[in-house]
Amino acid sequence: MAIAPPPKLGKGLSIIGAAAAALLWFWPGDAPWLLWLNLAAPPLAFIPLLLWPGQFTLGGRAKGLSAPRQNLAGLWTLPSLALAMCAWSPDFERVYTAMPVIGGLGLGIVFTAIGALVDPRARREMIVFLLMAGTAWGWGLLTFANVEFDRTPGVIRPAVIADKDPGRRSGPTLVVGLQDSRLTGLRFRVSYAAYESVKAGDAACVEDNPGAFGWRTLWLVECTAPLREVITPEPAW
Repeated sequence: MAIAPPPKLGKGLSIIGAAAAALLWFWPGDAPWLLWLNLAAPPLAFIPLLLWPGQFTLGGRAKGLSAPRQNLAGLWTLPSLALAMCAWSPDFERVYTAMPVIGGLGLGIVFTAIGALVDPRARREMIVFLLMAGTAWGWGLLTFANVEFDRTPGVIRPAVIADKDPGRRSGPTLVVGLQDSRLTGLRFRVSYAAYESVKAGDAACVEDNPGAFGWRTLWLVECTAPLREVITPEPAW
């Protein structure tokens, strides 16, 4: 006799997904465990579907089903969205922004294929939504993997602060231009203390990293600090 799933498991997992997404976006400091939690949450949604076939759904209405199914939408949609939002946020500047998105689309197709396989309802009603969320998850995964697994020492480049943006919605941001290249208008989100301590025209330093996958990333750093000591953003991923 098969063991029935807990009656509120789907709702509980969706609440965990929503909480993980909110904490990732609003956490005021560096919390790698939140990043990994949000990366793990969407694939984990497949486990209840495999353990209890017919008892869970990735989303959609329960019309026509002989027994109600628990909805797991919050576990895989909200963390995926939070990852994409953090990947797009100006904590660091990506010179080749399109490449992680293209790679994320490839992972999104794989994510969608697995979701359609384990949940036939998703195949009929949520295929586009699955692809969008899967792409967001893949984009976040590749963006942060490109940073986390980059072991090549960065190069410090001289820069100048061109402008300041108080960023009432997204947080204070500095607009920076590199002195030895054509890269201008680079936007970095910083702490309020760092924002208030500088003015337009001040010298700055940018760390130039090749990225683990060859996707170049730029970080605003203290000119006197060791490599990779980044000005702590608020919030940070």
